[in-house]
Amino acid sequence: MSDYCMCHIKNYWQELVTLSSQEFIQEAYTKALSYSKEALYRAEVLATHSKRCEELQIPFADIYTFSCENLAQIYQQIGEPLQAEKVLKQGILFLSYLYKQRLLKKNIFEEKMQTLSSLFC
Repeated sequence: MSDYCMCHIKNYWQELVTLSSQEFIQEAYTKALSYSKEALYRAEVLATHSKRCEELQIPFADIYTFSCENLAQIYQQIGEPLQAEKVLKQGILFLSYLYKQRLLKKNIFEEKMQTLSSLFC
């Protein structure tokens, strides 16, 4: 993937997160949920191109973890704790996959796993 595409995806992810946050603050949870799902998809795309992200200094693990946290928080807010748990488990599995494929450094893997694990209710 080109540098331009990678940076565009990162910037669009940021825009989606901002929109989600604004909608969440206004208690428009359906819109916030939609934006957060889209943001998570972009985060997954970045994470699957981790080598390019590292070259471009795009913090894909931070982006992915934040997206999982954000989506889980929205699910909790709208009274869907099972969906929140599902998102967190999916995040843990995906980070484990990246680590096993040697696409994620051990210290970053451990930090992000701790972050997601701590959110289980």
